[in-house]
Amino acid sequence: MTTEAMANPEEILQPKMLEFKKLFAEYEAAMLEKSPNLPVYLDKVRSDLNSTPEILWRLSDQEIGVIVSGMMIHSGIQIASESASKKAAKSGSSASKVSLASLLADED
Repeated sequence: MTTEAMANPEEILQPKMLEFKKLFAEYEAAMLEKSPNLPVYLDKVRSDLNSTPEILWRLSDQEIGVIVSGMMIHSGIQIASESASKKAAKSGSSASKVSLASLLADED
């Protein structure tokens, strides 16, 4: 058995967590500055989370929100707000008229 295998998992994860926190700070700064390097940081964050998934369980909701916000900025996705959904329902948009029954009726 190797020394690393006998070490406390916390001792192994701690340096990786510190490295990730540094990367996360750089990622957040790039996002706030609207840096063209945001995709590079986003890829590094994804890579770190894939290689050490234990990091994800240690992130706060706020940190996860920052990562998701950066992904939304990079991909150009906008999440509709509740008020936008209510406006669409009031205006009678076709999306508000879709129901399971209407979808099933189209199959026949």
